[in-house]
Amino acid sequence: MSGSVSEFLSKGNIKSFKSGIKSAFGRNLPKTLVASAVLAGAFAVCTKQSAPESNAVKPRTTYAVKENGDTLCAYQAIPMSDADYARLQKLVNAATKTESGCEILKGIAKAGTTLRLDYSGEDNLGYFLPDDNSICLGKQHGDADLQSVLIHEGEHALQNQRVPQRTSRYNFESNLKNIRITEADAMTMQTLFSFEMAEQGDSAALKMMKIRHKGMVDTYAAASEKYGKGSSQALKETMLSWYDDKNYVSIYDETMAEGHAEKVDEALGVSLLSRFSKTADVDALLSNTCQYKGVKYAGTDGSVLNTPRTAWLNVETRDKMANVSNRLVSKTLGFNGDESMDNFYMCKDGKVSRQTYKQIVATMIARQKTQGR
Repeated sequence: MSGSVSEFLSKGNIKSFKSGIKSAFGRNLPKTLVASAVLAGAFAVCTKQSAPESNAVKPRTTYAVKENGDTLCAYQAIPMSDADYARLQKLVNAATKTESGCEILKGIAKAGTTLRLDYSGEDNLGYFLPDDNSICLGKQHGDADLQSVLIHEGEHALQNQRVPQRTSRYNFESNLKNIRITEADAMTMQTLFSFEMAEQGDSAALKMMKIRHKGMVDTYAAASEKYGKGSSQALKETMLSWYDDKNYVSIYDETMAEGHAEKVDEALGVSLLSRFSKTADVDALLSNTCQYKGVKYAGTDGSVLNTPRTAWLNVETRDKMANVSNRLVSKTLGFNGDESMDNFYMCKDGKVSRQTYKQIVATMIARQKTQGR
């Protein structure tokens, strides 16, 4: 289905979903974590970002030390300079004050993930590189940001052990749902950590989260009051609230669309025959991604990722992907195409349709047949 959807969205088949979230980008703030390697590695087979040459510095076994002097775990750190190394240690040790921080730090240590403090690129607070199993925290940013970014990127490192990487074997729908849920989960852990740090008397991270992701902060505050701090239900509701910030989510959508377009345009027709055809198991995607302390906090029913709240797509992005699909069909002489973007609910001006694009088309065709009788 390759046509424009503009006419469909003028038919009144739309309803709004309560957001209550002001996008961070409406306030000209840095693109929090948007350029992490979740995006840089949009396709595992061709990452756009790789570890800098400075990574030739050998990792050093370093210890996460708790306030009482006990060692939590040993981890691998790359000492870019004495000052950066000392600052990184300070950030790691501070994270041991919290339950979530300890959980993720121990996971990082077990996974052999390397940590470094380095320049992370314009507007980037930090990123995780799957191919290198490494985390970079942006030295150009303050500790108030980097405290929780360490946990966010640490969660991406743990996800890398549990969740299949995005590749061009999967269709657009699968890759987009993958990148969305992994980011929603990482932001949930970041939110939990920020609250726990505030309970320990350090509210710097929480203050920054309130500025950048107020909706998630408000959701967790209310849910933890109702269901308990760190409870599965509180974490699940916080995770789902990530999808409500449509301006923020759309950045990931647009990047994934660009990644698919590049893969189609740069490849030969023959090599495209087996691309973009595999569909991810959403039950496994949800349960493997959203885990905390060994508990699948969002459950195992992946249908939660197929609702208007979580499976919406901007009209412009859908139309862009329709054009990409047309090019895929043309380059494979009609033997391959990817229409999975039509399984999303259409979003225009913040309003989401009651039906997916595919359902909208089917409804209109049925109506036309009825009227033609």
